[in-house]
Amino acid sequence: MGDNILMILGMFFVALPYSYFSVLSSPFASGYLSVVPALGAVCLFFGVLIGLVQKNKSLFAFVILPLLSQGLVAVSFSMIGEGPESAFWFWLFLGSQLLASIYLVYRLRSAIVAALLLAFFCLSYAYFAALLSSMAFSDTWS
Repeated sequence: MGDNILMILGMFFVALPYSYFSVLSSPFASGYLSVVPALGAVCLFFGVLIGLVQKNKSLFAFVILPLLSQGLVAVSFSMIGEGPESAFWFWLFLGSQLLASIYLVYRLRSAIVAALLLAFFCLSYAYFAALLSSMAFSDTWS
């Protein structure tokens, strides 16, 4: 039984990046809102590229934000239909991601372009994760 839970959590840990980056194949397939993940993925590419060219290791701090999004999705999928239905948690998560992104951009202003690009990716990834999690918590998939 424990192995099944780990397998299910592992599958949903991969579901977020797969569904987020699959938008690149057809960015307008789900309307204009699906452009946000596609633009976020492009920002990730250029942010990493600029960071590598500048050899700025401090930009690795942005890794924490997508990992928190992954954690939210893993928790929500382990509690399908049992989580909070309030939008408060949705906005609290997004607000904390926004504040953390602003703080990181401020701290990494020596690499402002790369930091802004990575921040946009992190915020769009967090938005996507929050939507997926709210659907899982409420067990509503539409």
